[in-house]
Amino acid sequence: MSIKTLKQEPVLLPDFTLPANGSSTVDCADKAVKPTLPTVNDACGNEITPQLKTKPTAASCGGTMEWVFTYEDCANHSHDWSYTYTVDDKTKPTITPLYRGISSLKERQM
Repeated sequence: MSIKTLKQEPVLLPDFTLPANGSSTVDCADKAVKPTLPTVNDACGNEITPQLKTKPTAASCGGTMEWVFTYEDCANHSHDWSYTYTVDDKTKPTITPLYRGISSLKERQM
């Protein structure tokens, strides 16, 4: 009786591809909410559930806010997808008089 040893090579699944990162401009940091995430499938057609990697801190008066999500399949292929908001606050501030009938400091000093 003879014994043969067979060596089986591991099957490597191809990597998945993410869509391009997203971006938009908002006029207020409150509008920089969690974006709609793209649907991404692995090489077998199974949908990958993304995990939140970083949540932005609020930008005051302007700047950028970036959400980052990690997609990882069962073959340990991992990629980050991000969505960047540019906060462009063009709203002029409103001033409420401290005293009724006085609209400026100059009037008060008179």
